[in-house]
Amino acid sequence: MNTIRFSHNWNSKLSQKVFTTIRTYTDWKFEFYQKQHNREFEIILNNEVIGKCKLRREEIMVYQDIPRALLASDTGLTQFSSIYEIFKKFGMKGVESKMIILTFEKEE
Repeated sequence: MNTIRFSHNWNSKLSQKVFTTIRTYTDWKFEFYQKQHNREFEIILNNEVIGKCKLRREEIMVYQDIPRALLASDTGLTQFSSIYEIFKKFGMKGVESKMIILTFEKEE
């Protein structure tokens, strides 16, 4: 089964029916997620399965073009500089970096 892994439950989003995750872009990663559209994933938080979801949307955006409201709801932070630092820690090179925005829907 596919898995989507998290080390932190940013903004308690993993408790929501629909949640996003923003990941650094690579060709192979985006192609993988496109092929998994509407498929089931286990949600892994700190190496523990906490639920299941389906991948409902995959899109590419340049970091600086991602709406600030989406960045805030995805991370639980409102300071743009703090959000930027988080994504830098996860491998983003700069504001013109491409990012993958994934939207999942939890299964009941």
